[in-house]
Amino acid sequence: MSPSSQAVFPRQVGMRYTVELKPKAEKDLKAMPRDEARCMYDAHMALETELTGDIKKLKDRWPEYRLRKGNWAARFEIEGDKIVVYRIRHRREAYRSEELCCCTHK
Repeated sequence: MSPSSQAVFPRQVGMRYTVELKPKAEKDLKAMPRDEARCMYDAHMALETELTGDIKKLKDRWPEYRLRKGNWAARFEIEGDKIVVYRIRHRREAYRSEELCCCTHK
């Protein structure tokens, strides 16, 4: 990925994040194959120290970020020093809004 195509994330040097998995995201993680779930969980925990990995800021979508790991995509939002993960879905299902929303955001 070229530097001009990388997403810009709202972070400060040395900032630490708390990662919160919403109940639907926890359920999604438990339904995944064990090895892939471990890989995705580790990717989320790595976000606590730095926003790295295959992360993309989405246009005209809520939540506005996605982290992709293999065939799985997690949709999340950054709220101050907290990363809130709403859903973890297979890539073919990750952008269907009716399966994603678990609250009143839009």
